[in-house]
Amino acid sequence: MVLRRQTDAHKRLMLLATISVLTAAVARGLAQVNAGGPMGLFLGTDIFVLALILYDFASRGQVHTASVWGGLLIVVLKPLLFATSGTSAWLAFANTLR
Repeated sequence: MVLRRQTDAHKRLMLLATISVLTAAVARGLAQVNAGGPMGLFLGTDIFVLALILYDFASRGQVHTASVWGGLLIVVLKPLLFATSGTSAWLAFANTLR
């Protein structure tokens, strides 16, 4: 919300938000070609982040700060979320949200 008036940052953050919700779709697509599994799932979404970084570099000559920080959050948090999703602490927290 803070960066919505900065169109270059907003565009990249919206694209990164879309990439972060593509995880399930990428997993299903990879499962169709027997390339699934957690590593394939993470690399599948990381390819989209890499494409954004390459686009920034090709079009601007440098990588935008929003692409770096947003992409880093996606790359780091996806495996962390996967690792903690089955723990009893997470399940107890999720049950309190119902």
